[in-house]
Amino acid sequence: MQKCTRDNTLTKKRSLLVIDDDLTVCTIVAAMAGRVFQVATVATRDGAIPLLERNFDLILMDCQMPGMGADEFVKLQRRESPGSQLVLMSGCFDDHEASRLGIQYFLAKPFTLPDMMTLLTGLAPEPKEAVQQ
Repeated sequence: MQKCTRDNTLTKKRSLLVIDDDLTVCTIVAAMAGRVFQVATVATRDGAIPLLERNFDLILMDCQMPGMGADEFVKLQRRESPGSQLVLMSGCFDDHEASRLGIQYFLAKPFTLPDMMTLLTGLAPEPKEAVQQ
């Protein structure tokens, strides 16, 4: 998806994959982040595997979920979608768990939507294409 900016250059919408088994979190994050990101949501890490080929700019993943473990998913994500920046979110763990997994960015639940958007937009700056309208 592209949109036109004030200076008439085209911008491509950044992409975000949200992985969380809490439907409320997925819905709220998608609604808020959908203003600036093309957002996909899944309820399991297993469900996210086929989506990795899309090479999302960002992947926002809950740490504590049933099914595939975070360790296994991180290894798979790095192999299948190495260009995607992974952000770990959790209400049970802290940034030490993210560090243990080799993930640089952590979002503690509960988080404020402005804090989330500041982190996400900072990690995936809006790309501009050199096409003038």
